[in-house]
Amino acid sequence: MSPIGRLSQIPNAPKLEDAKFHFTQHFDVPTNEIGLLGKSSSASTDPMIFNGGLYDTEKNCKGVLGVSETDINPFIIGLSCKRTERLGGGRISILGTEWSDLKTSEDDKQIPVKWFDTLLNEEF
Repeated sequence: MSPIGRLSQIPNAPKLEDAKFHFTQHFDVPTNEIGLLGKSSSASTDPMIFNGGLYDTEKNCKGVLGVSETDINPFIIGLSCKRTERLGGGRISILGTEWSDLKTSEDDKQIPVKWFDTLLNEEF
């Protein structure tokens, strides 16, 4: 899986303030929608987006977190990739923005920590 660009470079992508997270069943479900703040760093206003689908289970690199205004064809922002044994095994996990940039309600303030743990430890 490779980056296709920044959110602002992609036709039909939502504006940062309208982007909401969508996720596979491996992640804890928040009480409210999770968005993006755009404030953690200079790159936060324009997160990296990767090619692929959120629910494509056949790929070695799986899109596991996406952003969109609706749940239809979210743009991939979080990946989990298995490394082959030939490359030493293990996994590479990538998020196209900073974890501190997730916009949560008070009820969901632990979601970034839980999702980070899931991205690192879950078998996708």
